[in-house]
Amino acid sequence: MLQRFSLEHDEWLLVMYNERRRWVPCYLKPYFWAGMSTTQRSESMNAFFDGYVHSKTSLKRFVDQYGRALRNKVEKEFQANGNSLSKMIPCVTSFAMEKQVQHVYTLAKFKEFQTQLLDQLYCYVLPSIDGSTFEVRENRVINGFDKSSNFIVEYDNSTSKGMCS
Repeated sequence: MLQRFSLEHDEWLLVMYNERRRWVPCYLKPYFWAGMSTTQRSESMNAFFDGYVHSKTSLKRFVDQYGRALRNKVEKEFQANGNSLSKMIPCVTSFAMEKQVQHVYTLAKFKEFQTQLLDQLYCYVLPSIDGSTFEVRENRVINGFDKSSNFIVEYDNSTSKGMCS
């Protein structure tokens, strides 16, 4: 492509190519994103910068606004921590883990944890196929109908990484 557009000597493109290991991985699929699609990742970044930058923001203004966005995020987290000390959401299970988390997470994170905890109750791990490959079955009732989904999870013990299909 560089030859096609006569850009073989473009210094910026050469630097970007040589530094590709630093920026290319964010565009590749094998990396774990907790089930988030590319669109969701982009939307979460857009939400972070919403109200601070737009498509015509200069680099200097972007840096200033980035600092402002980070400070705002820290302030919100500080406020959430304060709210968590004065309010308590009841546990939805009798798991000791939930009780422990109730005392250390913010209200918002605890609600998120509870949702994930309840979701895992619908999943069943079937006996390992070969010691590193597992089948996970999720059974749910959606709009009055039973829905079952099967996932294959491969775990690489040497790298401590898992992949889900």
